[in-house]
Amino acid sequence: SSTFFNVNLDQTRRNGAVMELDWRPEPAWRLGGAYTYTDSEVTAGPFRGNDLPLVPMHNGRLFVDYGHGHGWGVNGEVLLVGQRVLGGDFDNQFEKLAAYAVLNLTARSHWGHWQFTFNVNNLLNEKYSETGAVGFDQAFTRRDAYFPSPERNFRLNVSYQL
Repeated sequence: SSTFFNVNLDQTRRNGAVMELDWRPEPAWRLGGAYTYTDSEVTAGPFRGNDLPLVPMHNGRLFVDYGHGHGWGVNGEVLLVGQRVLGGDFDNQFEKLAAYAVLNLTARSHWGHWQFTFNVNNLLNEKYSETGAVGFDQAFTRRDAYFPSPERNFRLNVSYQL
């Protein structure tokens, strides 16, 4: 805030629905997805009728999973996130954060007590921002700022369970 005090937001509302599907065409295969619809708005005060920051109207996930009976499996997922109002933009005056889709892959295996998981996140190396905000620059001019999400990245988890 320009006064450097925190101010609580007036009343807000979020109505929506979630739909999830999970199907096993064969014991080793699992296909599914989820979709969330959220209608959110400020319902009182000076921002009444405006969309809530950082709440996408559309959000989803599609996945396919194959688990071999000999201790290994693979999983692919697509995460889909719709446009969102920037954090702090209760006036809804700035351009919205762009919608994005990201593809992630996971391979997993276990031998005895050992478990290995290897992830490739953002496989297609998409350039996107999961979040952004409205703030002030050095001259106290109100500006938008975008926080870039990670490029293609890898993660290896190794665990041992007694």
